[in-house]
Amino acid sequence: MMSNINNRILSLSFMSLVAFGIYPKLYAQSEHYSPEFFEFINFPKDYFYHNENHILVTVIDSVVQPLPNIELINTFNHTELKTHKKDLDDPNYIHGTAMASIIGAKLDSYEGKPFVGIFPGIPIINRAVIPRYNHETSFLNAIQAADLKGDEFILNISAADIGTKNATEWNELLKEIGKKDKILVIAAVGNDARNLNNISPSKQFWPAAYKPRKKEFIDSDPVIRVAALSFKTGKPRIYESAMGTGSRFGKGRVDIGAPGYNIPYLTPSSELKVGNGTSEATAIVSSIIAVMRSCSANNSAKYFKDLILETADQYEHLKDKITEGRVLNAGKAIEKACHRVRHRKMKELIESKRNLMTSDETQPAIPHNEFKRKVNWQK
Repeated sequence: MMSNINNRILSLSFMSLVAFGIYPKLYAQSEHYSPEFFEFINFPKDYFYHNENHILVTVIDSVVQPLPNIELINTFNHTELKTHKKDLDDPNYIHGTAMASIIGAKLDSYEGKPFVGIFPGIPIINRAVIPRYNHETSFLNAIQAADLKGDEFILNISAADIGTKNATEWNELLKEIGKKDKILVIAAVGNDARNLNNISPSKQFWPAAYKPRKKEFIDSDPVIRVAALSFKTGKPRIYESAMGTGSRFGKGRVDIGAPGYNIPYLTPSSELKVGNGTSEATAIVSSIIAVMRSCSANNSAKYFKDLILETADQYEHLKDKITEGRVLNAGKAIEKACHRVRHRKMKELIESKRNLMTSDETQPAIPHNEFKRKVNWQK
């Protein structure tokens, strides 16, 4: 079985960085692991992750199981879990672990196949909520608690509070979160293939249902609403299953689309499976925002929301289903968020290397341009 990615997937640039003490903790995607959806989102190959800013993601979902390759740092229960039967075949039991693995599982081999999350080793906080069990304000309470805690910037939420019974509380909470500009709520829009512009408020899913009317609240809206896409025909399409279900959609009600078909994940028993739907798409978007934030942690929630939407590709045939026909372009989003810090870190590394080499009388300094070619920080 393959061990921690820090010890195995090494390139010249990675070796150079570690050898000269620039980054105490770096991660890289394996050249041997490249799921199909990486290509669809233009995910940068050989991208190196540095989490010196201590970025984390909060997964508001069912219980995330403490697998060795998931960096689960805390679990808060927002549902009376003793009434929930942990059936291994119950999607509610599997779901939280699956989403956490998509976001941040470290590289390992499962059934002879490699698997790694989009941001390997990122710390995960689990706010455990079981859909349809106990009181229905659990999702609301979980987000309120994250807001009060103050250090949870990225909230990934796949399930939902349905209808209007708590709509007032949701509206007030999301307005306040938006004003503070310190939290992004990445929310799945749902999987019953409905047009969100044609369904009643009683069928809307919160927090994705949040739709402020006043400009001040539109501008500070902290929610990113995610639809699931399939790329089976080569073009991105709203995901539809053979059973007639699929991603919800609707111009003005969906912010961005991301792959939601044939997405690999881990089960609580460390089995490697694939899933479909808006949950998987939402986890992908949350992961990319985490990568972006690892480069520039001091920026606001609005900065990252605007950036991931501005860098999205736009498809004419999706403009009646997703606002502006936006489809996640991870490569562009990461490049725009990270290019300044990458340039600065590159200069620091080069200077450190040159100073060290020139201090050794037995070896000449490596010319600046030659070393820059060797570093190959990101293609």
